Amino acid sequence: MFKRGKFPQEVYDYIFANLDKTDGCLRKEIKEKFGVEVAQGTCAYYSRRYLRGIHRRGACKPTFLNKEIGTERINKDGYIAVLISPTKEKLKHHIVWEKANGKIDTKKDIILFLDGDRTNCSLDNLFLTKRRNIGAINSILSSYKDVTPEIKKMAVMLAELMIKTKEKDREQRKKRRAEGRIRVQKKNKEYIIKVLSMIDEGLSNAEIAQICHRNASTIWSIRRKNERGFYDNPLIWS
Repeated sequence: MFKRGKFPQEVYDYIFANLDKTDGCLRKEIKEKFGVEVAQGTCAYYSRRYLRGIHRRGACKPTFLNKEIGTERINKDGYIAVLISPTKEKLKHHIVWEKANGKIDTKKDIILFLDGDRTNCSLDNLFLTKRRNIGAINSILSSYKDVTPEIKKMAVMLAELMIKTKEKDREQRKKRRAEGRIRVQKKNKEYIIKVLSMIDEGLSNAEIAQICHRNASTIWSIRRKNERGFYDNPLIWS
């Protein structure tokens, strides 16, 4: 039921229970029954909101959401939508999948139709995968003229394998870069120890840079790393 904080809930209930009446009639009855002053057009506005009407030149045309619970329709994207409450609908293939396998995260997961027919919502025709895999799946399927359910399943599994491999390679490259930075630090071990000792003595970056004949930004970088505990890594000093 539609709720707002402007009027008591019984006022909204009365409006929604008398949608066939005009705005003026409803305003008069609400004032007599509840003692609430309602501005002109307010009842008509909430009636349209409740009906989910399409406003065109002041006319209100009721939409799919006025029908009975469980009513099905094909939406603009070609999927079957099912009315699950007076103001909400849900895709049928999501309902079928969740009934058999549990709730899915629609932000991360997507359900594919193996035969390509979006109206075929049988459980055997549905296949769950990650949204991030869609680009790789479409790239694999583009090389096939006739895409069968078996080929689509193969493409999904291959895409998942490709993405996992790329993620693993990315992690290895990140690890190698980190190890490379540590190796660089090892080469400058004596210089870093000298700078850290001067930092402990309370010298500023500019003073240390003048003594070591280095740029002050380099000294600042060492100071920041020291504050963050970077030099606590035993690999640097091994």
